[in-house]
Amino acid sequence: MQQPNDYNRNVMNNVEQGAEELLKMPCACATLRRATRVVTQLYEDAFRQVGVTAPQFTVMSVLKAFGEMPHCRLGELLATDATTLTRILQLMTRRGWLETSKGKDRRQRLIRLSAAGMELYEEAKPVWLEVQGRLQGAYGAADWGKALGLVDRMAEGAQHVLGKQTPA
Repeated sequence: MQQPNDYNRNVMNNVEQGAEELLKMPCACATLRRATRVVTQLYEDAFRQVGVTAPQFTVMSVLKAFGEMPHCRLGELLATDATTLTRILQLMTRRGWLETSKGKDRRQRLIRLSAAGMELYEEAKPVWLEVQGRLQGAYGAADWGKALGLVDRMAEGAQHVLGKQTPA
């Protein structure tokens, strides 16, 4: 008999019948990471035609929306560690999509989209909208909004547990 804390929420005989149904896991980390891998693959496949990755498009979207900002603020907004963000930003800068300048003090670096980055963003945005539309269509508008809201709440809750954010 399955216990409430068993890792496998599936009926065991259904697991062996094929891969049509994903394994139901009670672990938030495993479930969210799996969802992220599958959704990211969908975006990556679409973005390949314009030569950008999903994380790069995310950076472009934030900079387009908020304008120039310090490297550390971008990391905070994206909840991305400094090493990962630096790697993404260095590649984008080498490709001419970003420009950097010094901030108020020598340690602060400001980041903004270059003209080439803005052009690429405008080229990639319809691709993003198409993928967004396909995903939303799979769920319906109401469930789509609920799903995004729940994922946002999960991220906010995890940041609160980490001590990086106060509860809303």
